[in-house]
Amino acid sequence: MLVEQSERHVEVSSCDTSPDIWTNKSAADVLAEAKSLARDCDVLFVHCDWDAADKAHDYVHI
Repeated sequence: MLVEQSERHVEVSSCDTSPDIWTNKSAADVLAEAKSLARDCDVLFVHCDWDAADKAHDYVHI
């Protein structure tokens, strides 16, 4: 979807995924770790399961 909406040519390379990591940490703690990981990434996705929708909303607001 993002590629289709781009006004420029976008090349998408294969991506690395991390092994499954489970955490019960707060959204602020998860985002702090994501910020650290993002130093080596062009795009970083943070995922929440359906039963943690409240945490996903916190990610957006931080």
